[in-house]
Amino acid sequence: MTSRRSGRSYSGEEIDLQCVADLAFYALGTPDKGQRRCVPSGGGLYPLELYVVVARVEQLPAGLYHYDPRSHALCELGRADCLASVKKAVFIPEAVDNAAAVFVLTAVFGRSKIKYGERAYRFSLLEAGHVMQNICLAATALRLGVCPVGGFVDDEMNDLLDVDGVEEAVLYAALIGSLDTIGG
Repeated sequence: MTSRRSGRSYSGEEIDLQCVADLAFYALGTPDKGQRRCVPSGGGLYPLELYVVVARVEQLPAGLYHYDPRSHALCELGRADCLASVKKAVFIPEAVDNAAAVFVLTAVFGRSKIKYGERAYRFSLLEAGHVMQNICLAATALRLGVCPVGGFVDDEMNDLLDVDGVEEAVLYAALIGSLDTIGG
């Protein structure tokens, strides 16, 4: 935990598919293939979803994917240069240049709103923080660079994922890549 740092000077090298699988699992995975996950969630309602923008991952074509925690699988949503869309949406576009992948967290607020009403928004934000910390710690353990990103144009990120920004909205993103040993 003490060696975790935000790093956004990436080498541009591909990262291993197993690293992406590990990061997704520690973000939202279910250790027992049931309802439990690696993060706390108000009422066990798990309002968060994970999308992965792939640019440079071995054995995985570039494109947009959705993580299914129950089957521990990435479901392809489309093949395109989604990294260019992320770069256009974030407030530090140069940090995206050599990233291998971008993990994007959204919240489906209705899942928590059923039980918690207006407090569902707060619980979704808290949960996103828990998930992001897991991503950061797992990336550090895997010797990958990670940079959490909260500064982006909401509508552009929502459009990239084809979510409406109301019922489901982007909350947080993480740039992932092999660190440039000179600039990392």
